[in-house]
Amino acid sequence: MKFNFFRMRFENELKMLGNYQDTMEVQLVEAQKSELRLVEERIKALEAGEEEAMILEEHEYIYGVIFPRSLRYSFIVLLFLNLESLLNEFCNAVQKKNNVALRCNEIRGESVERSKIYLHKLAKVNLIDLAFWNSIEDFSKVRNCIVHTLGKVDQSRDKLRLQDISKQGTGLTIGNAGSEEGFIILSNDYCKKIIVDVESLFRELFDKAGYGPSFSL
Repeated sequence: MKFNFFRMRFENELKMLGNYQDTMEVQLVEAQKSELRLVEERIKALEAGEEEAMILEEHEYIYGVIFPRSLRYSFIVLLFLNLESLLNEFCNAVQKKNNVALRCNEIRGESVERSKIYLHKLAKVNLIDLAFWNSIEDFSKVRNCIVHTLGKVDQSRDKLRLQDISKQGTGLTIGNAGSEEGFIILSNDYCKKIIVDVESLFRELFDKAGYGPSFSL
């Protein structure tokens, strides 16, 4: 059996990121349950009144809004950092394989678009009909909004596209009330979808660039 260790390493790194996200989501739920038990014990020691409602509201705000937002925003940034690194490494490998004079990082532009131009126009990798590149370009816009405007859609240069994405039922929405108004809201399903899309994109890229499967007889 022959193994393509270059391709397998990419697949394993992305798989580990998916496992990390799954683990953190489980831990968040467990932390929420544990903290709620402490809150309930605290409430029992109080006389009935407005303070009870305030304590529960604070718990719901922390575990229903702040922690999920922080966890998923940070995962999106982490995943995108890995995507940039892997794309650059992939382009460098293709440069050597196809004897391209320029390196990918010698081209101007954002990493995703730059890699696309490099692979298709300079390295002559046929990227026509890639099923997942559009999703990754949208992912880049989501990441930019998180990094540059802390998830506030109205302040993003990609406001209109983000509004379109929020209507696609992918698990990304835009808050319309309270402390979440105007912010990108990410569900666990969205994070799962994006990691799958990134994995799928690299499968397509490896196939298009002629690297073959991860292993073969």
